[in-house]
Amino acid sequence: MVELDDSTLIPFRPCAMMLKVNPLCRIRPAEVSEDTLQKIKEYTGTEIRSFDYSLKPKIIFGAAISSPVKAERHISLTPPGNDPKMFFELGFIAQQVLLFLSYLKLSYALFFDGGKIVISISHEEPSIVKNAINAGFARLAMPLAKDLLYFESWGIHPELFFEDNPKLDSVIRYCRYAPRVLGYGEPNFIMNKEYLHLTLKPAGKAPNMGDYLNAGLLLLNFIISAEMLGLKGEWKLLREIDAPDRTAFNLPDDIFHIATWHGQLF
Repeated sequence: MVELDDSTLIPFRPCAMMLKVNPLCRIRPAEVSEDTLQKIKEYTGTEIRSFDYSLKPKIIFGAAISSPVKAERHISLTPPGNDPKMFFELGFIAQQVLLFLSYLKLSYALFFDGGKIVISISHEEPSIVKNAINAGFARLAMPLAKDLLYFESWGIHPELFFEDNPKLDSVIRYCRYAPRVLGYGEPNFIMNKEYLHLTLKPAGKAPNMGDYLNAGLLLLNFIISAEMLGLKGEWKLLREIDAPDRTAFNLPDDIFHIATWHGQLF
């Protein structure tokens, strides 16, 4: 659970434009200085925010990997258990690391390696950014807020709603810039007058680690953009009492509730 107040703000705060930067860069062998590596270690060790502080993923520098990715440094994030829901926390943390790497002008690749996530890093060059490749992750196509949000009932997009609600429009739009795992379901929001719910429509019968990772990556963008716009509130994860009523919202059977926002929307 993350509460948005001044006490939780981190020294490194990415701006709106940073959320839009394309991070999918080709990894080439290049030296990452010890000074740069120390900055990354300090950031991951002291500045990373958790969504649920009871979960403590293991972050290892220089971990051995089985995937043939050529890079000077590898950072692995390992969940504290085998439950696929743990990957929501990993996605929430990984997106913070990726934004910090962008801030340091580093190129990176993010991928699954067995039961963990690996971030491989190298120096960034202009040609690398220009010739960015799709290495298993991609941006959500067409950053239109209305495509990501259902209003009052599943399948109904708020065509005119955002004209009078620019803050929520901006927050949802920045969520569209979050990276996602290809081949897995896409997160969506559904809202009523009081609450905003994060839901998943998995590619399979139930959400797995890729689905939850997508949700965690996206929700970090929500929180960053909400902070920038001064929206106060908190997300509560996986509480059935908060789950949207399937009958009232006309939710399909294959839609799974992930979290609910309790706070300002406008």
